[in-house]
Amino acid sequence: MDAAEPLAEDPETIQAGPEDTPQLGRTLALAFRDDPVQRWLFPTEAEWRHGSERLFRATLHCWSRIGHVLTNAARTGAAIWVPPGPPRPTRWASLRMGALGVYALRGRAGRAGRSFARVERRHPHEPHWYLMALGTDPAHQRQGIGSQLLRPVLARCDREGVPAWLESSKEGNVPYYEGHGFELVEEVQLLEDGPPLWLMLRRPAGAP
Repeated sequence: MDAAEPLAEDPETIQAGPEDTPQLGRTLALAFRDDPVQRWLFPTEAEWRHGSERLFRATLHCWSRIGHVLTNAARTGAAIWVPPGPPRPTRWASLRMGALGVYALRGRAGRAGRSFARVERRHPHEPHWYLMALGTDPAHQRQGIGSQLLRPVLARCDREGVPAWLESSKEGNVPYYEGHGFELVEEVQLLEDGPPLWLMLRRPAGAP
């Protein structure tokens, strides 16, 4: 399994680079503006304006440097995919992402870290592709952009016999992901006062 293999297989889907980070950070911040987890992390409008786009930009900058962010030609959608093996971000890139994340989250960094570590422990033990984030600018939703950014990696999962994993922060999105072959595994709470997440697994085609 070579995670360095290009993800995009059609001209309409593009592997984003670090130069796309500012625009895609804005795209994801807008896509997740009413997301329960974002609103838990950034409960006021001022906190959201300070933190949401910065948090997405830090993550995008890290993962786009090794080719694991997909977008469309207009940069109105983005998918951040974490591979089952190398390449991985450098130590410096990971430290930079962590520092920027702490700055974006301010006093909620510890709470966020504990919550996401709790969820990460529920990931499959076997190698898998992880959909860290998928979002489309609200002005361009319902045009098939999200499905476009899912297809290349899900097709690769089928070819290589590898599962895919995600956490949906909206119950209403569960049927959408089920339409792409994911199955609901578990509902978990982000700490005592946090919103729920719906954990979903997609087995490769032909798997028992």
